[in-house]
Amino acid sequence: MSRDPRWRLGVAAMTTALIGTLWACWIPRPSPPSLLDDPTTAPPEIRAACDLAQTKCTRCHTTDRIRTAHVTSPSQWKAYVTRMRRNPGSGIDPADGDTIVRCLVYRSFGGDP
Repeated sequence: MSRDPRWRLGVAAMTTALIGTLWACWIPRPSPPSLLDDPTTAPPEIRAACDLAQTKCTRCHTTDRIRTAHVTSPSQWKAYVTRMRRNPGSGIDPADGDTIVRCLVYRSFGGDP
């Protein structure tokens, strides 16, 4: 019994995808710019909150996109993060959302929510 020749294409595609994925994991990537203009002047808890925001938010957005968001109040950041948190695959739980809001409010308005 002979095999359908299309199975080789499937195997080749899978192999190429696997090699590409492994290669991408080994390529060093530059760190994205910080969400804070000067992290050394922020309190330690804000730096930690911004590290979390950097990790979670840059899964979908660039740091520049976050830094240039047109947000006019702390409550708007809260609503924005809540909406993002509800997206499937965001990886942001409610406690993370509150922490991320602390960072973004500090960055935008200079204080805690």
